[in-house]
Amino acid sequence: MTGFRIRYSESANKAESGSLGLLSENGKLRVEGSSPLFQWKGTDGAEYFLIGQLVGIRNTDGSISKASRSPEHLRLFERTGDLPQIEGRFVVIRMGADKSVAAWTDQFGKIDVYYQVSDKETVVASNLSLLPVAQGGSSLDQIAAAHSLTVYGSRPAKKHTYYKDVRRLGVGEVLRIQNGQIEISRDPFIASPFVQYEDADLERYFEIFLEAIRSRASEQMNLVSLSSGWDSTSILGTLVHLYGNKKVRGVIARLRYTGRSGVINQFEIDRASAVAAYYGVPLDVVEYDFGVNGSKYFAEAHKDLRSNQMMSLSGLGNHRMYAHVAKNYANDSVFFTGEGSDGAHNFGFSQLVTMFHPASHEFREYADKMATFLYGPTFIRELYDGIQEKDPVWNLIRNISPDAHFDTPKKDEAGINKQILHSLFLRSNRTPFYSLRNSTLLTEAGREKYTAESDRTYFDDVRGFEPENVYSWYLHLYNSFYWQSTPVRAREVMADSRGVVLANPFHDSALISFLSVMPESWGRGLNLNSTKYPLKWMLSNKIDYPTHLQVGPHSYTYDVVHGFSIAGELLHASSLTDVFKDTLKNASFAELLDPALFDREYIDRVTKSYLDGNEARGEDLGAVYALATHSAVGLY
Repeated sequence: MTGFRIRYSESANKAESGSLGLLSENGKLRVEGSSPLFQWKGTDGAEYFLIGQLVGIRNTDGSISKASRSPEHLRLFERTGDLPQIEGRFVVIRMGADKSVAAWTDQFGKIDVYYQVSDKETVVASNLSLLPVAQGGSSLDQIAAAHSLTVYGSRPAKKHTYYKDVRRLGVGEVLRIQNGQIEISRDPFIASPFVQYEDADLERYFEIFLEAIRSRASEQMNLVSLSSGWDSTSILGTLVHLYGNKKVRGVIARLRYTGRSGVINQFEIDRASAVAAYYGVPLDVVEYDFGVNGSKYFAEAHKDLRSNQMMSLSGLGNHRMYAHVAKNYANDSVFFTGEGSDGAHNFGFSQLVTMFHPASHEFREYADKMATFLYGPTFIRELYDGIQEKDPVWNLIRNISPDAHFDTPKKDEAGINKQILHSLFLRSNRTPFYSLRNSTLLTEAGREKYTAESDRTYFDDVRGFEPENVYSWYLHLYNSFYWQSTPVRAREVMADSRGVVLANPFHDSALISFLSVMPESWGRGLNLNSTKYPLKWMLSNKIDYPTHLQVGPHSYTYDVVHGFSIAGELLHASSLTDVFKDTLKNASFAELLDPALFDREYIDRVTKSYLDGNEARGEDLGAVYALATHSAVGLY
């Protein structure tokens, strides 16, 4: 995907476009970009530009056709109400004859649209390096930092940035500039109630999944970012099912974080190798050695990390993976990822980490189902009726953290609904009612302000939330939280920077629609249907798939060594250790944190302990790692 920038300037508009070409200019307005997919004059007389990556147009029978420049297809991009018919990751820019400009994205907001208003100009762009903030800086947005430092994903929520003067366009929003003033509008999201699916719907899931793969596949070569789990191997198996094994390859990383821990994903490599061998598919193994080369990887990726406000180092692995793909495969290849399946099927509770047991992965999977159950309609009704304390699953899961603080459920349904959303999207531990009082980084005032602004920005507009439609709401809100966090967005950003075409079939709109109304009994409740139930049914019943290989440890060392921490390895024993310590000594990021909202005494204490050579553990480890990565990536 190429970048874009929209400028409104009161001064003579002779600004250089830099690497971006001039697409259109009208008085004080200027649209810049490179190689738009489509450029046309609309039926309303406006100029339109489509930038991004297209999969195609959804037909009434569920199939996807390639998008064309036909008037019928182009009109779909002009009307935001038709966006659900378009599959892809894109932004539409409209330059009106009335000297206004507007921009909107695909229905899930998969592309970031940043905007900044200053005295001299208004700028909208695809990344921060194209905004005035990259030269002039800005004061820190404390709420964005609170979210990024305390919630998995190390990135502000969708509408926020680290900069007080910069915001991002939210999911489903339309930005319009008229006379330098920005106006944001959006249509309300309407949640759908779950449906009591029948056996025929398993066949329907299979057809949807097949089309999600087929519509994104290359006629030349299809690469799969392979792990040992169900998601990436299901993509591999489906590609072979559709095209045979000659145009399919797997790619996997061999991960060394430090010399002391060695290869941490040998289980993953062994199983992925066995799956690839089963299908007769070659497997590229890309060597990652953070112990020796971590600082080099960081230097190579740093510009992309900062300009896209990605503070987790998951982006380093993506950067190296796509460098391998770009070097070794033609640009008409497609690189598939299984990212998003955990959230779409089971809201993230499907990685065998809810409860650890060294002897039974089946028990760990059922624990994931219990965690999912606590966000489902049955338990929410128990909360409404005030009988949750009688629920054995609630008591079991809550007692995993016996020393933690838990908030008391509200007495009213609206209050309970808000607490459920806070628990799922604003907490490091996503057990319902896990309290922000457990956060070591935030003060009481910080916790209150973070919650209040998150409510105003993301949750106060959640209307009609009820047990029958909670799944629909969760998957809609995932687009504003985890699905735009660093582990997800880094895949897209790093692929774009290397010219790699990335395909994510689990974020297919028809699949998301199916899973938004999938009932509790389909792997989300306490019956015996597995997590990711329709996916696993498909693999067992519709394609040739080596189910017998899905046994044993899942992926990493922490699957068998309880307490093993990748963050601990990177902090204490990798070549990044010096990078972290140098930037923490500077304290430039920590000094920006408001002491009224952040516990600066605690921050200074754990930072000093780390700099003195002590290995952080538990909550301190998470805090130091978050501070270290944010300090290393840094701000403009």
